[in-house]
Amino acid sequence: FIESEEFAVIRSVQVDKWLPIEEFLSMDVDRIKVFVKIDFAYRFNNLLRVVDWKTGESKDADSTVQMGCYCLFAKEKWHEDERHVESREVNIRTGETRTNRIESKAELDWISHYIKNSANAMLDLLDDRDRKVARMEKFQRTKDENNCKWCNFRKVCESEYKVQSTKGSPIKRHLSRDNTHLPPN
Repeated sequence: FIESEEFAVIRSVQVDKWLPIEEFLSMDVDRIKVFVKIDFAYRFNNLLRVVDWKTGESKDADSTVQMGCYCLFAKEKWHEDERHVESREVNIRTGETRTNRIESKAELDWISHYIKNSANAMLDLLDDRDRKVARMEKFQRTKDENNCKWCNFRKVCESEYKVQSTKGSPIKRHLSRDNTHLPPN
């Protein structure tokens, strides 16, 4: 990574061209609060570059949506024209860089619709949308516990496992706080 082209460019850019990144960034897409986690952003050659550090491979579909979200965020928060936003995935192990650009308003609209449809699909699972209440049984658990360490809802399942164990239900495996599997009880 230290020898990568991206790192060389970042080192060459004046610090005042770096954009401030807060820990929790959010934007509104049709009254839906969307959180983004930007690793680094800077201005370079009349472009606003949003950098996403990767440690492994990324899936094209997930990457397209994630990079599109960064573009929407740059447009809303930094008032940048989408044609001047470039998102870059940089693999820190290999230095390989993949560049993404939104070329049209139609692409940006597609990302917005994707976000809205995804949010509505999640909201449809709620028993009470206003209070955001749901029953655990409406959500299918993964059969591959290796997915648990990456899941955003891991803490919900952890607390559910604890509730089950206090009721005397047998638990074959559960997650510890450091996301590793503990041996069966």
